[in-house]
Amino acid sequence: MVNFSYARQLKTRLGQKRLPEDPLCMAAECWGMSGPREASQPFVLTLNTAAVARRAFRLLRRLGCEPRLEIDRARRRGPFRIQARPLPFAPEQCLGRCPQEYLLGAFLAYGSLTAPDRGSHLEIGVGDDVQAAWLTTALAAVRIRAKVVPRRGGHALYLKGRRAIIRFLAAIGAHEAVLEMENLDALKAMKNRINRLVNSETANLHRTVISGWDQAQLLTRLYHSDLWATLPSSLTVVALMRMQHPDWSLREIGRALKPPLSKSAVNHRMRRVLKLALQMEGQDGSTP
Repeated sequence: MVNFSYARQLKTRLGQKRLPEDPLCMAAECWGMSGPREASQPFVLTLNTAAVARRAFRLLRRLGCEPRLEIDRARRRGPFRIQARPLPFAPEQCLGRCPQEYLLGAFLAYGSLTAPDRGSHLEIGVGDDVQAAWLTTALAAVRIRAKVVPRRGGHALYLKGRRAIIRFLAAIGAHEAVLEMENLDALKAMKNRINRLVNSETANLHRTVISGWDQAQLLTRLYHSDLWATLPSSLTVVALMRMQHPDWSLREIGRALKPPLSKSAVNHRMRRVLKLALQMEGQDGSTP
């Protein structure tokens, strides 16, 4: 489910960004908020976020469009309606030069985004095919592909996948959101790596314990046979240690012996005594 609270917080931060210096980019952001229309018509916006409405008002005033803001004074909140004179630049002029600002305006007016820790879904509602085509063109200019699906009353252009969303947020200047997503991705990758290491170590330990118990059972049968008395002490001491501690690793067995032995020395002796035990049972195989 789209987290509108997170999207509203992000829009509030973006609404406080410094306005662009280039008048074409100012107009591009305004066109993104409204969608393409005849440039000669009066410019009208309906916005739901106060910070976005203030930004749109400032942009239009900078462009000399004499904006007028209408609000529901009884409720003292949105929707906020802005009426202004026609923009001094056509959308075709703005989009080719300032696609990032066009995308910023579209997101501020119609966008929604899930919180970074709740999934990856960014969506922009559009009114018709023309507006969808303009948005797709702006996205292509910053090398982002999006999908358009029909919705009640219009269409929705959406991005899925962390990389595409991060690229979009970077394009519109939402750098704090980019850092937040990248930090969460890095933390998730670290947790996954730790889990893989722990699972691998657990699996290795499990194999060691199972192998040790199998060896201990085999050596116990050898201990009760006549062959045991013929074995050299160098082998019996290792065999006894394994029977007493079937859960120990070869390194632990070597450290417990007096004098201590290296892991390779214990492994060599263990193989010899296990081979004798297998031969005693009439088997011709390798160490279990």
